[in-house]
Amino acid sequence: MQKKSWKAIAAIALNHVMGKDGKLPWNIPEDLAWFKEATSGHAIVMGRKTFDSINRRLLPNRKTIIVSRTLKPLDVPAGAIVISSLEELDTLEISTDIFIVGGAEIYAAALPRCSDL
Repeated sequence: MQKKSWKAIAAIALNHVMGKDGKLPWNIPEDLAWFKEATSGHAIVMGRKTFDSINRRLLPNRKTIIVSRTLKPLDVPAGAIVISSLEELDTLEISTDIFIVGGAEIYAAALPRCSDL
């Protein structure tokens, strides 16, 4: 199987803030629309805290992969995939690009493999 591109995607304020208290510190509909357009039809990878911040729901038209050492497959909606480390991504059959969507630990671990930011 062909290796797919890893891409980090994030909204970052001029003061380098990405989130506050598990939420976006701003409400810009155009940002959310761009995120939806960029990631639709692809796999998105997030940590457990980011998954909690979207109320543990799946985003439409995306393969949701959660990296967690504590979550189990029964803890997430059907269709989501739980892995314990980013290395496990290489064992999954993913036919689309992989978007890293947060949080901080996941970004830090994934950035060396990302082809696009």
